[in-house]
Amino acid sequence: MARESIQKNMRLKNFAQVQKELFQYRAKADTAPELQEQFCLYQEIQMQLTELENSRTGQQERQDQQEKVCKTAMRALQLTKPAYVSGSFEKNQLYTTVEVELILLLIHYGVYQSIAQAEEVLLDLFQHVEYYDSERRKQEQGSRILMELIGLAQRHQDMDKVLEYIDRGIGYVVQGRELAGLDRLRFLRAQTLRIQYGEDALTDSAKRREIQEECLMAYSICEIFGEREGMNQIERFCKEELGWQITGLAM
Repeated sequence: MARESIQKNMRLKNFAQVQKELFQYRAKADTAPELQEQFCLYQEIQMQLTELENSRTGQQERQDQQEKVCKTAMRALQLTKPAYVSGSFEKNQLYTTVEVELILLLIHYGVYQSIAQAEEVLLDLFQHVEYYDSERRKQEQGSRILMELIGLAQRHQDMDKVLEYIDRGIGYVVQGRELAGLDRLRFLRAQTLRIQYGEDALTDSAKRREIQEECLMAYSICEIFGEREGMNQIERFCKEELGWQITGLAM
């Protein structure tokens, strides 16, 4: 009940109340103190991230704040997964929801120096989610993990792998009950194809059409859900990168 109340106030952004309830929760006797403290640290991280998103600090200060968040996240993860702290990694592990969130946060902010190791960790997380999570959690967490895998491949400038994970993400969303994120994946696929094809995207009619079709699908989904900002981004991309006016063609 205490955890549910804390999470409810976190969703409402009642941070003063969250701090008060965290203090009370830490004072409670618990049969699993590591899990209890990990939960508290994760809530504090969430508050720090919200503050970071809303702040207008300089780049260096933001980096310092992100480093502080990552240190707290690593300390929280160390309570139940000490192997991650030492840099080693064991496959086929079981993960709690909080552990998954902490690992995703650490990878997102680039704590793992090796892209290959970060990819291995994410694929292990994905396998866990596939086998053990509920359908709702599977859809939510699986999509997030795939987006992190796409981000890693982009950092490594491996366009083939970027497309591989995008296609996997599209298939994952289509299998679910919601279309959330499908527009972003389709548009991301169009952008990736533009990079991969280079000048051929403008001179080869088949490749150009392939990119246009991805843009049309992404634009149509945005139009259905009234996502004007997404529609504007796709319009700019089509005009600047393809010399093509998409307005009025979708739907």
